[in-house]
Amino acid sequence: MKKFLTMLVVLLFIQFNFAQETVGGRVVKNAKDKTYNRGEQKGDDTVDKTLNKLEEGINNIFKKKEKKSKESKSKTSNSGTSSGTYDPINTKTDKEGNTDYSAFKNFDFVPGENVLFFDDFSNGLNQWNKVTWDEWEEKHKGMVTTTNVAPGNWYYMPRKGMTAPKSLKALPNQFTLEFDFYYDEEHSEHEGGISIMFVKVKGFNINNYDFYFERNTRLGLEVHPAHDHLFLKGWREYGYTGGIDESERILIDDRQKYLETNKVYRVSVSRNGSHVQLYINQDKVIDLPNAFPSNESYTFMLGNNSWISGLYVSNIRIATGSPQPAKEFNDKKTFITQNIHFDVNSEVIKPTSYQVLKEIAASMQQISGNIKIVGHTDSDGSAEHNLVLSQKRAASVKRALVNEFGIDANKLTTDGKGLSQPLNKNSNASEKAQNRRVEFIIQ
Repeated sequence: MKKFLTMLVVLLFIQFNFAQETVGGRVVKNAKDKTYNRGEQKGDDTVDKTLNKLEEGINNIFKKKEKKSKESKSKTSNSGTSSGTYDPINTKTDKEGNTDYSAFKNFDFVPGENVLFFDDFSNGLNQWNKVTWDEWEEKHKGMVTTTNVAPGNWYYMPRKGMTAPKSLKALPNQFTLEFDFYYDEEHSEHEGGISIMFVKVKGFNINNYDFYFERNTRLGLEVHPAHDHLFLKGWREYGYTGGIDESERILIDDRQKYLETNKVYRVSVSRNGSHVQLYINQDKVIDLPNAFPSNESYTFMLGNNSWISGLYVSNIRIATGSPQPAKEFNDKKTFITQNIHFDVNSEVIKPTSYQVLKEIAASMQQISGNIKIVGHTDSDGSAEHNLVLSQKRAASVKRALVNEFGIDANKLTTDGKGLSQPLNKNSNASEKAQNRRVEFIIQ
């Protein structure tokens, strides 16, 4: 008991003397005009570790109480929040296999058509550079694993670290970014979560990049699960000069009873010039018309700065170019899309494909001739299996166009080519994503 009272007094003293303020996912301590510089960083790190140890002691004291609290909170329902109506892993269908698109009929996010980067971590972290810190208290340094929450491979992010694609350089001024994520531990509101960071290409080197006080221009968007809450943050920095200016924090938001542990969510980000939007499932949760601080070329990386580990990401897709079926039909008599997505190893169409299907259907209404729908797959699996799968997927697309959008079934025929007509060598996840496509040909 004496030990507990001593620790409690120390903790209260610390909280009284240090005004805490969250900036870019870090708790910055300012004691009477204290300024931070790189020469003092080592000393601050020592203070940070001491604070963490003190807090860890308090947490251990209340471990049993917190365990009961977690069990109670894990049962919290997401009813009443639209984010709970969609599971990116398990698509809702009727008895005939028709996808339930209801949650996405007002979804205004349209993924880019041309894939710049894709990774489902089927080859581990081969496509990534990774840097971690605070390893003295790390549970792990970041690894690819499988889970019982969802199929496929998942990047189990380090508690504190940065991960950037090796091959991805400058992004265009118009692009989309998508990925799936979930968390399997109750996170606290302390520190941060997943940071989606766009960093100026010139001078960028992940090995000497300062996550907290980087001088290079950047835009950061943070998705921070905390119990059943969702904390959202946007920030940008032009360089550390002794203090973070208020104008650089461009978003702070909190959504209650929004997330659940062990449930997969889809994050979608679009950039169009300076305008950036971010969605969780079908909900637009960030909308920043003037997000990018300058007309520079940016690259992308994921950061993590959480109180505990337990964040997983997969199916990261970056693409550019809006789908233009009407123009392609007019110019080339054919339209090819990689944006009709299916459940893994299935012909079931994901509901996120609704807007692309809608645009294709509108274009078909202006075409007098017949149209053949042809499915294509990547090279995973046998040729026979992929042939059948591609045929089923083409038939599924036809059914969606007829049942959902009223296209005349008599003007549509279907076929499947399986893996027989690849666009590339199928040598990595990005190339395989390009080969998983649907083709529409005017007859």
